[in-house]
Amino acid sequence: MDQREVGSQSLRLISSENAVKPDSASANDTNNDFYEVQSIVSHKGNNPTNYLYRVRWKGHTEDDDTWEPSSHFPDKYHIERYWERRNSLTTSGTLRLPKTVNARHIPDRTERHDKRKSRRINASTSPAK
Repeated sequence: MDQREVGSQSLRLISSENAVKPDSASANDTNNDFYEVQSIVSHKGNNPTNYLYRVRWKGHTEDDDTWEPSSHFPDKYHIERYWERRNSLTTSGTLRLPKTVNARHIPDRTERHDKRKSRRINASTSPAK
């Protein structure tokens, strides 16, 4: 038999009797592919019920980001993480510490007095150099 190279544009289907048909399961898998969310970058919309979230997909660049409604997420984990991150930022764009860290204890007059008194007592009892 004579072998020669033929370009793919020159090939055509003569008969579909022997054609390989794809599995119905594999055909369904292509429609149900899930892409893994890396993070939600931003949102848009004027009502929480119709927000669209800009999604950064894992393994893809920001050029591949898409706007997705909340109904496209199998669970609300990434949406909750986005709002936690967003609410932890102040208006200046810096990270706000938890309230327990921000709450500064200001000693009252008696606490200041007791502290000074203890320093004086320690200074008088320590041996002189």
